[in-house]
Amino acid sequence: MTSGYRWHIFGIQAIVIILMIAWSSLLDLLFGFTMQMPDSVPLSYSIANYVGDASLAVLSSVVTTAGYFQLRQIKDGISLDVIAAIFD
Repeated sequence: MTSGYRWHIFGIQAIVIILMIAWSSLLDLLFGFTMQMPDSVPLSYSIANYVGDASLAVLSSVVTTAGYFQLRQIKDGISLDVIAAIFD
């Protein structure tokens, strides 16, 4: 199913991973510390980290699901109506 689209899939997943790395790096820069002292992590850093990680996890799931749907639509000609009819 992924034949001919592997580099597209790889590129999209790479972008999501780069966003995750960028978010982590941004937090480290904003809070100006390294993880050498894990006992002194501020609560605001932890909250921002959890919110960012959760948001990026949702983004990754949506990208994967949307990509799968697009591939199914291209390869099999399955429309959203056909998929929705499964749940009727």
